Amino acid sequence: MSSLLTDIPAWVQAASAGDTNFRRAVHVRLYAIATTPILSRSLCMKGGILMALHYRSERYTSDVDFSTPDPFTEEAENIFREELGRALALAPESLEYNLACRIQSFRVDPGRDKTFVTLRLKIGYAEPGTSSYKRLEAGQSSQTVGLDYSFRESIPELEVVELTQDGELQVYGLSTLVAEKLRALLQQPIRDRGRRQDIYDLHFLIEAQPVLQLPVTKAQILRDLMLKCAERDILAKADSFDAPEIRRRAAEEYDTLAEELPEGGLPPFETSFTAVADLYRNLPWSENS
Repeated sequence: MSSLLTDIPAWVQAASAGDTNFRRAVHVRLYAIATTPILSRSLCMKGGILMALHYRSERYTSDVDFSTPDPFTEEAENIFREELGRALALAPESLEYNLACRIQSFRVDPGRDKTFVTLRLKIGYAEPGTSSYKRLEAGQSSQTVGLDYSFRESIPELEVVELTQDGELQVYGLSTLVAEKLRALLQQPIRDRGRRQDIYDLHFLIEAQPVLQLPVTKAQILRDLMLKCAERDILAKADSFDAPEIRRRAAEEYDTLAEELPEGGLPPFETSFTAVADLYRNLPWSENS
């Protein structure tokens, strides 16, 4: 199945009337990054929008997530803000969208002195000449797309996708995407939070990507998982997924995903969790000992 990243205009055109400007706004952000060399070389896309556009999942969020293996510096923060702001102002005209995009809010989480730092932005969008545009110009837009940019995230496997003739976008490779979601599930008790979406996303990938059953792919996933767990001081073992707390937290609010999917599109939790647990247990743990 081909990636929608190579034909985002078709994804935009397929939107319902109420969703068109949101999809255009997502397109603007991705185009802005892909056509700005200093951004396209640094940012690597992951998360729900990647699942929707690259892997054709029916579940996606209003946030666009990126990572980089580079450490955080205030210089990198300033370059990112300046280059993104400039590119967002130019992209709508290049795409022939009657839409303006502006950064509405910006914060550094959890702080500039921490090891793992994420820049969290809200980017507003509105059609010029409307009351929504006035709110956008005042930094008070109610229509926003989130953009998270995380530093010091290992990315063992990535793909480069030609978004347009003018630019490329880096995205998480399949093994790294799966490993990141498995790591997040193992990290649930540590972070005191549930990861309902990761169980769904992983089950979707297992069903849609038969390559995940190949020994070579499983070896890549385990390699990536061990790397990602090590950088967060998580001890991953063959039986780690059997911990009741992993299942309990992943099940929390899982059923609410039905609101984000077409009717009948959410598999039962036990179906999804069993598929993910089986994949985890069948990684080549014996070769890793």
